Amino acid sequence: MSGSSYLLPNDRVLRYDFRERMTHWMAGISYVYLLLTGLAFWTPWLFWIAVVLGGGSTSRMLHPWAGLIFAFAVLRMYAMWGLQMREAPADKAWWNAIRHYISNEDEKVPPVGRFNGGQKLLFWSFFCNPSPRRCAWCPSSCIPWLRSPASDFSCCMCTWARPTSAARLAR
Repeated sequence: MSGSSYLLPNDRVLRYDFRERMTHWMAGISYVYLLLTGLAFWTPWLFWIAVVLGGGSTSRMLHPWAGLIFAFAVLRMYAMWGLQMREAPADKAWWNAIRHYISNEDEKVPPVGRFNGGQKLLFWSFFCNPSPRRCAWCPSSCIPWLRSPASDFSCCMCTWARPTSAARLAR
């Protein structure tokens, strides 16, 4: 959609069209399913979640498919919004006025395009930030009460075994 197609009659703005909303819901629902089933598989204490979601074997069968749906939805969101998330000159002005944005003083916030600087930062943090990936590899590095000598050892082994670490060792 072009920028002008977001303008509706009576000074209204279409934030997201149907395709964008459905893609976002697809990512959200599959993420929650993956989170819940992943927790159920991760520890016996939470296996009751798998029972609630259809049973252990059903959850185990659907988990990889939900992962594919999630990956498809995330890639589709990147394709839809990636170009619109590039930094623009208006973003610097928005960041300089962020205290007015937080205080809900809209008249003091400069106009921006479809997405403001904060939304762009959040979008790129999902694709460029290593922290979520680190949490996926080593949950104990992100959740302090999960730390134990065994989890620290497994995190070290996972970090070492990743291709990026192996390539680093080869140099």
